[in-house]
Amino acid sequence: MPTYPHLGKLAFATMRIEMIKKILLLSACFILLCSCNQHSVSHDFEVDGIYYKIVDEDSRLAMVTYKGRDWNAYDHEYRDTILIPNTVTYRNKVYRITEIGDYAFAFCDSLASVTIGNGVTLIDNSAFYGCSDLETLYISNTIENIDDYAFAECNNILDIKIGSKKSITASENIFSNDVYNNACLYVPEGRKFAYEKTSPWENFYIQEINYTGIEDINAENGNVKAIYDLQGRRVENPTEGIYIVNGKKIFIK
Repeated sequence: MPTYPHLGKLAFATMRIEMIKKILLLSACFILLCSCNQHSVSHDFEVDGIYYKIVDEDSRLAMVTYKGRDWNAYDHEYRDTILIPNTVTYRNKVYRITEIGDYAFAFCDSLASVTIGNGVTLIDNSAFYGCSDLETLYISNTIENIDDYAFAECNNILDIKIGSKKSITASENIFSNDVYNNACLYVPEGRKFAYEKTSPWENFYIQEINYTGIEDINAENGNVKAIYDLQGRRVENPTEGIYIVNGKKIFIK
């Protein structure tokens, strides 16, 4: 503390009090700032258990992201079956979902099945990294790019269904070797050859399926008598998946 010999004791005391007040005020502001930073979040809103970040407010675009301020701030925020919608409504505004962000689902090891809605064009880096219980993956026909390590260390994936007739741009590191060795890749009818000639899809055992929705089947075929699962058991109320209809494998949306 500097000294001021020309000032009286009262004036000096008053100056010292004012300096202490300023120090206390700055300290309080610093503590408040730190507190705000600790509670800042990556997501802008949450709807039906999925967290979103606004990409472009004017165009009403949003992406799926993780909960909290860091990708590892929470454990298991996503679990079981997740359906990523085409659009989502928040505060009376409809946002189109176009992207799954970096580390959005990383290490959610209770996640079993993911369906990515039409409209999503990009799956970012490590989006599903370490989802060790993930078994079934539905990739929409609008996906154009899948970034590095998107599904790395998801070693229990068994079924991958892709709706795109055009092979998706991706590197081999998006999946682990266990997935390439054990999973089956289902692609639209007539596109098996194209996927067999494209990396990384060439590493899979590939089957073609008809991706027609059940409504379209009924409209086009008045003689649909029954629906069966892949084990030959009749199904009265099918959910999303692959079934046998009129002797053909059909993907019911």
